[in-house]
Amino acid sequence: MDARARYRAMHDALVRTGRPIVLSIGEWGENQPWLWAAGAGHLWRTTGDISDSWSSMLSIFKQNVALAGHVVRASGGVHVLSRPLANGDVAVALFNENTAAATISTDLREVGLGAGTYSVRDLWTGAVDTTASYVSASATAAP
Repeated sequence: MDARARYRAMHDALVRTGRPIVLSIGEWGENQPWLWAAGAGHLWRTTGDISDSWSSMLSIFKQNVALAGHVVRASGGVHVLSRPLANGDVAVALFNENTAAATISTDLREVGLGAGTYSVRDLWTGAVDTTASYVSASATAAP
């Protein structure tokens, strides 16, 4: 049975219960659910997990649970946050909740760092670079 038929059967069975139930279609975009899933479910996945990047971020947060972060700047759906880490490093998060891509930058002084050269690791790509003045990233649009 193909994905469309399988989820349509699940949808129909849930409707027959007479109870309000949310059906999430989890086929990871393999059968283009954005083209057909609206008639079968309430939400659907369009890609697989981004596990490597998420595990990198989770590792940072788990190792530093007692240390508070703060909002450096939040304006127009663009956010810059920073958090001191137990080893003396500083984590900086740049994110975009808008419907259009944006380049987000922050001066190192804004996140509490003084003069010097710093190593920067992009948790999404794994790329490592150095900077002496700012952190910047192109942030895709929110889904």
